[in-house]
Amino acid sequence: MFGPTPRDYGYRIPKKVRRLALLSALSSRAQGNAVYVIDSLNLAEPSTKSMAELFRTIGVEKPLVVTGTVDEMVEKSTRNIPNALVVSVSGLNVYDVVKHTALVLTRDAIAAAEEALV
Repeated sequence: MFGPTPRDYGYRIPKKVRRLALLSALSSRAQGNAVYVIDSLNLAEPSTKSMAELFRTIGVEKPLVVTGTVDEMVEKSTRNIPNALVVSVSGLNVYDVVKHTALVLTRDAIAAAEEALV
């Protein structure tokens, strides 16, 4: 008659706290000189070799590439590189920023992040 009732004890972190955590993680990377800004990543065709060469010249082993919008060519070019990840500004999160050793940002990603976070 009075059986068990399922309960959800989940907790969602408020948006303001998530935003502040992301800002803190980004500023931590900036203070550690682990942020690299690139004008643009215009690729005519997917090329893992060119992206690996870019990471090698920068001197980054575990990069998080942040683009302004979803860029399929950059994603395909980075897919086979171990420990590298491509996200757009809308998919940027604290876990990925903390997990990767360096941020590689495009200029349009910086503009989009400033608009979204401030």
